[in-house]
Amino acid sequence: MNGLTGKIKFNQHGLRSDFTLEIIELKKDGLVKVGTWTENIGVNFTRNYTESYSEIVESLQNKTLIVTTIYVSAQF
Repeated sequence: MNGLTGKIKFNQHGLRSDFTLEIIELKKDGLVKVGTWTENIGVNFTRNYTESYSEIVESLQNKTLIVTTIYVSAQF
């Protein structure tokens, strides 16, 4: 069967099979494809560590983070 996104296949249980999902992120410039997901392979990100790290550092610049913790005394 053909659909808007291409060929559509179903397995013996009626679930869709043999398809690819695009992983996208919302950036300042809009939606950007950062990877794909398939049943056989799983997640495959198309950017490298350096790109990811620099984006995280840029997004955290000039931000104040408040870290809280709760102390729990273990009494047995």
